[in-house]
Amino acid sequence: MNQKHIFTLVLSMIASIASTQVINESNKFTAQDGATDDEYGYAVAISGTRVLVGSPYDDDFGDDSGSVYVRSGQQSFKLNASDAAAGDRFGWSVASSGSFAIVGAPYNTDNGFGTGAAYVFDLSTGQELYKLLAPVPDGSDYFGISVAMDGAFAIVGADGVDDFGTASGAAFVFDLTTGIQVQKLTATLGATQDHFGSSVDIEGNFAVIGAW
Repeated sequence: MNQKHIFTLVLSMIASIASTQVINESNKFTAQDGATDDEYGYAVAISGTRVLVGSPYDDDFGDDSGSVYVRSGQQSFKLNASDAAAGDRFGWSVASSGSFAIVGAPYNTDNGFGTGAAYVFDLSTGQELYKLLAPVPDGSDYFGISVAMDGAFAIVGADGVDDFGTASGAAFVFDLTTGIQVQKLTATLGATQDHFGSSVDIEGNFAVIGAW
C-alpha cells in the first residue's frame, strides 16, 4: 500500500468516526435583561467553568455603551467599564485566562472617535484592574477591536493604526501584572488597508495576528 492509499485510508477512518458522533448542546445562554439590538453573543470566550458573552450594543450607560456577561454554572454577573459611555461598544471582543478577563471597547472616544480601549478584570471579584490604551492614541485606530490573553500577558489589536499607510494596523502586548505595554507588533511588510490586528491570539511566548 503506497502513501497515497494510507493517507486516503486515514481520512476515511476520520470521516467514519466523525459521522457517528453526535454533539449535543449543553446550555443556551440568554441575557436576563436582554433588549432589542443588544447583540448578545457578538463575542464569546471561555476559561475553566467561566463563560464570557459580549453584548456591545447594550445600552446600560447610553446607546451602544456595551456590556459583558459572565456565567459560571448557575451564577452570573455583568461587567461594565468604570467609565462606560455611549458608543464605546464595550464587549466587542472578549478573552479570558484563569480568573482574569480582557474586554475590548474599540469605539471608546477618550482621544477622538474610535481611539479605543481595553479593560482587564479579576473575574473572582468582578473588579476592573486596568484600563489599557494605545501609547499614542489616534482617531480610528480601533484599539480593542480584538483581544487575547494567556498567563501574564495580553494582546490587543488595533487594525486602524496607520504606521505603514491607512489602516495598516498594529497589535500591542501588555504585562498583566503591571498593566504596562511591553511590545508593539507590526507586520514586516505592512501596507495600507492590511488591517493587521483585526484578530489576535497568544499562547506562552508566541502570538498570531490576522491581517485580512
